[in-house]
Amino acid sequence: MDWIDVARVGTDTGTLVLIWLVQLVIYPALCYYQSTDLIRYHPFYTVNVSKVIVPLLVVQLGLIGWSVLFRGDLYDWLSLAIAGMLWLHTFIYFVPAHDRITKNAMRNNELVDIIKENWWRTAMWSALFLVTLTKTLVTYSS
Repeated sequence: MDWIDVARVGTDTGTLVLIWLVQLVIYPALCYYQSTDLIRYHPFYTVNVSKVIVPLLVVQLGLIGWSVLFRGDLYDWLSLAIAGMLWLHTFIYFVPAHDRITKNAMRNNELVDIIKENWWRTAMWSALFLVTLTKTLVTYSS
């Protein structure tokens, strides 16, 4: 198996596990905090979770970019499209939402809205994992 495929399966598995933990455990848990406690906890959460998430996402995007540049098959282009949509959605919706929480400027039902909106990212990161898994199985099963 090619190193890029091993690395892609690894990083895509990592993002898959992470997004499901965020969706099913981390984001719902934020709803149990009182407003004053959430304001104190949220900066700690965002700083520390970013230490895990940011390197993983940068590596994932780099591997996808490498795959597109040096192989460029349909699976690679589909992965790039999905990753691009995920990054855009994250920076357009989730970064501002987390900034509002940190600044105590949350809208009504902000946390519930984040959980609902995050289902889209959960589905897309799951799809990205399935694209990589399918490509790997198709490539190496023969």
